[in-house]
Formats: sequence, C-alpha cells, structure tokens
Amino acid sequence: MSEKERMMDECMTEETYKALLGEDFSGKPKYKNDTNEEKTVAALIIGIVVIWTAVLLLVQGGKMSGESGNGGNLFPDTMKAGDTITFGMYNNEEIEWRVLKVSEDGKEAVLISKNILCMKAYDAAESGKCSYDKEGNRYLKGSAADIDQQLQIQVWGNNDWSLSNIRTWLNSSDEVVKYDGQAPVAAAMGEGRNGYQNEPGFLYGFKEEELEAVKEVENITCGNKLSDRDTIVTKDKVYLLSLEELKWFEEAGISLLAEPTKAAIANDGTSWYVMDMEMYSEKAYYWWLREPVKEASAKCYIVGNGMEEENIYKKNVSMEGFGIRPVITVNVEK
Repeated sequence: MSEKERMMDECMTEETYKALLGEDFSGKPKYKNDTNEEKTVAALIIGIVVIWTAVLLLVQGGKMSGESGNGGNLFPDTMKAGDTITFGMYNNEEIEWRVLKVSEDGKEAVLISKNILCMKAYDAAESGKCSYDKEGNRYLKGSAADIDQQLQIQVWGNNDWSLSNIRTWLNSSDEVVKYDGQAPVAAAMGEGRNGYQNEPGFLYGFKEEELEAVKEVENITCGNKLSDRDTIVTKDKVYLLSLEELKWFEEAGISLLAEPTKAAIANDGTSWYVMDMEMYSEKAYYWWLREPVKEASAKCYIVGNGMEEENIYKKNVSMEGFGIRPVITVNVEK
C-alpha cells in the first residue's frame, strides 16, 4: 500500500486528502506552482502531511509497545521485588512505591509507599476528647484506663484494624469520607492536632484506571484484648502491614526505614519529626503497622527510625505524630 493510500485509509477521507494536496475532486491541480507564493503553500501542505503521518506513527507505536496512556499499561513490562515505581497521586504529588513482592505468575505485586506520606492517628478516642471519658473525667498513664479495656477505647482509641479510622480513610476515594462512630477530629488526638475528618480519602487523587488496577485483598489481622476471635479478616484495597509481613522487606532487600515527604512534614501539626531531626539528625521516622497489641485495646505497633536495636514499639493509637505508609496490591497487567 502506498503512503497516500495508507493515509487515506487510516485517518482521512479522499476529499480531505485531496484538499490538503491542493487538488479539486476531478484530480486537477488548484495551483499552477509557477510562483514563489504557490511553492510556499505547496511546501506548507506537504509539511502538514509529513507531521500528521509522524504523529500517527508515534501514537500507533505507543499502543503497540504498551506504553502508558489510555489502553496502555500502568506498570513496567517487568517488575521485581525491590523496584521503585510511580503510581497514583496524594497531596497533588505522584506517589513513589517500593515493590515488596511479586506473585509467582507475575500478575500481581504488593507495593508500599517509599516514603511516609502523612502523619495521622490510627484511631480517635471514642469519647471525642483524648484522655477523657464521655463524662469528662480525665485519665492519664497509670490510671484505671490501663486496666479497663473498654475505658481505654473511650480515652485513647480502638486498636481493632477493622474498626479503625485509618482503615476507613485509606480505603476511601470520596471527597467526603464517612466514618462509623467517632470521626478523627483533632480534639480526639493525643495533642489535639492532625485531625483528618475533613480530608478527602487517600484514593481520592487516583485516576479511574488506577483505582481499577488496585485489588481488594483479604487481610488477616490479630484481634485485640476485647476481640472474641484470635484473628479478624477484612477486605481492603489499601492497608498497613502486619508484624508478620515485615519479613517481605528482608526478602526484597529493602530497608525498613523511611523518611517522610516534604508535604508530610509541612502538614504535621505536632512537629515531632522536626524536633527529632533537630535533636538526633535522623531523617528516618516512625510509621504505623495495623497490628494491635494483644494485651491492650488502645495500642498498636509502630516501626522505629533505626536508632535503637529493637525497632518495634507500642503506642496508643490516638497519637497523631506518627507516619502512614500505605500498602496496595495491584494487577500489573492493567
């Protein structure tokens, strides 16, 4: 097939093509091409045809090679544990992810954000005011709240992953997130800061095709002191890691340590990270796991900044100055 026939077949009618070439429908040239002006016009038309052809070839080439865009892959053709990829948006910034593991058939991959994306409490004190019960009585460490598990939830929040504010927020793509029970308002946090009840869900900035690529998975999480089951099963699109799943870092050859993004630091009302930096000059910071402390109803585990040999700590879930590193499982063929 000639170039002329291919162009006509793919993107132009015969009439449009002849019009670009300067012919009328009888095939007779409209230009005599015997003046400089006519030659300039003819050259311009030929240039347009050449550029149009190049654009078509580039578009077709992109589709054939599976490059990103409508109909193209969202992920690299090959991915392996330890790789870094870009996918989705949060705080108007592209999110960088580390590949923790890839399924044996290569069709799925587990990703964790490379950086701490924000500082948030795991759950709000159910009373609506941290360290206070619903009657307005204050409880500090060493008080009855250390023993009374129901009271713990009122004054320091619930460490049950299935009921947590952070799980609701992570799995929402809505501009206005709907929370069951006490919403994560600032007053219900340890320092009265970093409330996120008015923030759009974590998935709000993702494109439709990106949301479709994120798989809903079944997560098994330990129950807490008040649970009637040893484990609780949830279906999540976005989640936090468990203690057991931390082994994926070693298997992937990735460090557990993570630094917060500039946006995470700027939006942190507690300034805990800034104070740590000034005191210790350590760029890595603490981040939440979804794992509850079994002997409590208001404490979860967090990963530390690597300054001590033991890098796992237990903290009340209403403490809002610790980091969030979302985890997703994606269909890499999307």
